Amino acid sequence: MLPTLDCACHLACQASADRIQLRSVLTAPGSTRRSQEMRLFKRESHSVLGSVFLNPTVAAGVAFGSGGTQLRKGPAYTERALYCRVDEDRRVLLVNELGLEGLPDGTVPYDSAEGKALLARVDAIFRGDGGELRTDAACVSPASDREYGARMARMDGDISRFNADTRGPAVNRCEGKVLILATVHDTYEPPQSKTTLWVSTDSAERAFELKRFLFGAQREAEARGDSSIFLPASIEYMNRDAVDAIDEAARLYILVIGLLGVDNPLLKPLFETKSAFERLPMMSAVPDTLLCAFNGLLPPPLPEGVRDACAAYDHHLLIDLGEYGGGEASALRQRLDDFAAAAAETVATPPVRIHEATSAGEAKTLSLFRFVAAAAFKVWCTGHGAKGLSLDYALPTDVGGVPPIPLTPVKRLR
Repeated sequence: MLPTLDCACHLACQASADRIQLRSVLTAPGSTRRSQEMRLFKRESHSVLGSVFLNPTVAAGVAFGSGGTQLRKGPAYTERALYCRVDEDRRVLLVNELGLEGLPDGTVPYDSAEGKALLARVDAIFRGDGGELRTDAACVSPASDREYGARMARMDGDISRFNADTRGPAVNRCEGKVLILATVHDTYEPPQSKTTLWVSTDSAERAFELKRFLFGAQREAEARGDSSIFLPASIEYMNRDAVDAIDEAARLYILVIGLLGVDNPLLKPLFETKSAFERLPMMSAVPDTLLCAFNGLLPPPLPEGVRDACAAYDHHLLIDLGEYGGGEASALRQRLDDFAAAAAETVATPPVRIHEATSAGEAKTLSLFRFVAAAAFKVWCTGHGAKGLSLDYALPTDVGGVPPIPLTPVKRLR
């Protein structure tokens, strides 16, 4: 008996006269990030997933280490979970680390009486028959990586993004090596307003220095004892090759997903139809080849100002600034402007160009452009008859420029 409902059950609620603040959420294994968001009341979900999945389950986000771009909230990390693992004697064990009242933490055989009782209790919770949920008073395990942003801002570690990190209990970055049955995640206050910026630079070194300078706002806040978070809501990097591949292969993806929305149930049958066609004899490359061939018939998705920047510069950062009531967005924007102005004093051609999205629709398009990157790369390679390997990487923390690929790769897998 496993809780497989596509639902989320809220806990640790604090009611007031005019609102309910949901501090954390218990998610079932089939709960998607979008369905979770819809159930939250004036709160944001723990993280987002990138361009590999359209509407993934929360468990998938935990298993694959998603959300490393979310600097303020952190990735899909939690130390509160219910999962199954196999021990050295090949026995299936049920591990409860949820930290909830009435569900004692510990490890028991999956098929034992204790294990069956625990699963029955969790199943009842997800069916709405479990009564009120509260975090156990003795629970000190975090339901998010609360130091993620500060750690990234210090830029003094070996890891510059969470999807290269294997800290924490076994569920995090497990990639299917354990079976996740339920997880608890913190939720977050949404920003009062959001600004989306496309920042272009003349070199990878300049992009690295911009990132270091921007993150300096958080380091300075820590130094003066300010508890405010002066970090972008998210930041992502793309070079010219990535931008060209997306623009040359994924215009239809951007158009369809933009019109329907990433959580639209119509998207699933569309992609299932494409996959079914690819499974036919000698037809595996036809859909992507056609997508690439007819891509140019569709209008370019990027606004004119961003297209001009992409033609003139090789390195780009997509940055979301959120305003949370402490002047964070304006302070960070001023910091970006100061960096661009200082860089322009040293050369004839401005080495940094900042484009601010002028509408919510334009901001959505910029986000979708980055969102379809993984799918675009596959379409581009197929359409051009090329073989490719898609790698997820981030700007390094300790050096400027494009880091060399070592002969002996560093593997961070569980």
